[in-house]
Amino acid sequence: MVGFEKEVNRICTIFKTLKDPHVKIISHLDADGLASAAILVAAFKRAHIKFTLSVVKQIDGDIIKELEKEQITTIFLTDIGSGYLSLLNLQHKEIFILDHHKPEDFQNTSINHLNPHTLKIDGSKEISGAGVTYLFAKEFDKRNIGLAHLAIIGAIGDMQEGNGFFGLNMAILQDAIGNNKIKVTKGLRFFGANTKPIHKLLEYSDFHIPGVSGSEHGALNFLESLGIDLKEGSHWRTLSDLNETELQKLITELIIKRLNENKPEEILGDIYHIDGPITDVKEFSTILNSCGRLAKQAVGIALCLGDKESLTEAYSILNMYKKKIVNAWTWFNNNKNTTNVVENEEYILINAGDNIKDTIIGTFASMLAKSLARDSIIIAMARNAGKTKISVRTTRPTIDLQNFLLTVAPQNTISGGHSEAAGALIPTEKEEEFIANISNFFSQNKINQTVVAPERSKEQDL
Repeated sequence: MVGFEKEVNRICTIFKTLKDPHVKIISHLDADGLASAAILVAAFKRAHIKFTLSVVKQIDGDIIKELEKEQITTIFLTDIGSGYLSLLNLQHKEIFILDHHKPEDFQNTSINHLNPHTLKIDGSKEISGAGVTYLFAKEFDKRNIGLAHLAIIGAIGDMQEGNGFFGLNMAILQDAIGNNKIKVTKGLRFFGANTKPIHKLLEYSDFHIPGVSGSEHGALNFLESLGIDLKEGSHWRTLSDLNETELQKLITELIIKRLNENKPEEILGDIYHIDGPITDVKEFSTILNSCGRLAKQAVGIALCLGDKESLTEAYSILNMYKKKIVNAWTWFNNNKNTTNVVENEEYILINAGDNIKDTIIGTFASMLAKSLARDSIIIAMARNAGKTKISVRTTRPTIDLQNFLLTVAPQNTISGGHSEAAGALIPTEKEEEFIANISNFFSQNKINQTVVAPERSKEQDL
């Protein structure tokens, strides 16, 4: 940690030497990316630094061309950029990358690159993109310690909180707790405990509940079977309305119902509370993710900056997002045992075409991986504008998915991410080649060998 602090100081010192900078911020569209952008926006506003902001799905040739033409000479990339070191060789630009993804194996000394992996710190578990951005902002001005909660929101959005935090994330959490921005309690890890009717809470839960997830009828029947009253008068009861006996009964039956799921007890754990109209950090991160995935990034960033007027629109976006997730589950269940869903002992291949939104497919793949009671690799595909988004997840932590994907993807594929969650973008016409590569890979039993990846261009967190 001391070594990383020195690196933060070094990068920050370089930025402070720039005279009257006008900054272009580019950030990723997921919860971690939006939290990262919000931290930098707040820090620059406090310092009266001029800036413009763009939120992107990935870096491609078009964006590089735009940056080459951009008159602004100082560019910050947050939660994105480390996979593009060879592409970001821009003349007459001062580039700062604040990221936590595995960097491309390319030396580019012209870039001010702040990434934990360069100091052998695991950026997939110990710190998020928002965490890296927060440490930079805190070093830039100690008053920015009040932004620590946004880094925790980003980390939870990137699924870095298992049974608590560790490493740099724990130090950031202590900053947030010390500044009364976050309080930690124990309980059911469903967001919306204070706001959503219990049956809706269960119906739209991120944790898969057999017979309940995606089914209002199933959720209602489940609660009625437990003798839990759904209403008090005309008021729909929320999770926080339950008494201790009802809560313990619900917890017990939920775990029993999830016994065939992977880690059925993971519904219990630490709950992180923040002040404001959205009190649960998990709920906040899910709202941010929904804003990013449905192209409403400005709403998410406004929420991070304390704009209460954005709240109504944010919940509307969240409801649309949840419906798309439910629709994804419905499509998947309806297409089992067809050519669109290939399932065997080693992997599940989902070719959703345009039936699942490309910005949703990664979230669905993660949820499916969580629901499995066996080891498997999830390979999910969705189309958009002549390109196919591929998201890969696994329940086998010993497999490096980034290397696996680089091995099976067609040449000149934009790919990257983390060892446990990776993705790629390929031309749709190369889908058949990709699927054939997967079949050949597993038929040769290469998954149990060390995956040696050829050098290709990489992309972040697809």
